Amino acid sequence: MKEAIGMIETRGVLATVEALDVMLKTANVSTVEKIRVGGGLTCIIIRGEVAAVSTSVEAAEAAVKRLGDSLVGRHVIPRPDDQLEILFDDLPDPPSTETADKMP
Repeated sequence: MKEAIGMIETRGVLATVEALDVMLKTANVSTVEKIRVGGGLTCIIIRGEVAAVSTSVEAAEAAVKRLGDSLVGRHVIPRPDDQLEILFDDLPDPPSTETADKMP
């Protein structure tokens, strides 16, 4: 796994939607997975370049904090070990940026 991964855990649907929306709009990242932890908690995992993931998670943290007491935690792993890929084996690869670069 060459890309960074970022995680944010929120309490409530509103905070989850707000966090993911902000993360995807802030930088060039892709959603890896959304995990319903239970008890109203949800963890969103994204991936992308280190700077993009860090920026996205920081922006989501700020947005969720504005909603109240909905932020549970956040974390960025800049260069996760390749062995972590086993957690995401059944997920599709992110879209290639090569085709977007070749468009007129």
